[in-house]
Amino acid sequence: MVHRLPARIKRVWCLQYALFLIGGVIAAVIAWLLAQGHPNIRLAIWGLLALWLVYTIGRLVLIPYHYHFWRYRIGDDFIEIQHGFIMRVHESIPIIKIQNISLDQGPLLRWQHLEDVTIQTASSSHTIEGLEIKEAEGLRDQLISLNKQEVLAHENQ
Repeated sequence: MVHRLPARIKRVWCLQYALFLIGGVIAAVIAWLLAQGHPNIRLAIWGLLALWLVYTIGRLVLIPYHYHFWRYRIGDDFIEIQHGFIMRVHESIPIIKIQNISLDQGPLLRWQHLEDVTIQTASSSHTIEGLEIKEAEGLRDQLISLNKQEVLAHENQ
């Protein structure tokens, strides 16, 4: 069965990018004030601020796109994570290779009652963003159970 992220994750992403935008503007204003008497540096700061604004506003505009293409599926042997359309990413993580599963919840996720699930293998880390708390805990428990079954089946061979 294919799972999607809860719609509330869009609020979290929106606020993250808004805070990112505000932080960039504040940093640019401070740098601009510190560059008194250096017109070339001030011009560079304006250029960097323009790039910052374009990037962040672009990310804000693409939130519905990002949300629409985010999916994950749990099979007997693999967990599959897929996101993106233009820059499509499709990750297949063998259940037997999972070494650690962590649940992470920053202040914005806590505000929306969501958690990130991070799945770690020996060579990489994969995150499923912003699941409902009960769904995240259930996913963790399911993956731990599947991993134990895979390890026992592998040892009995």
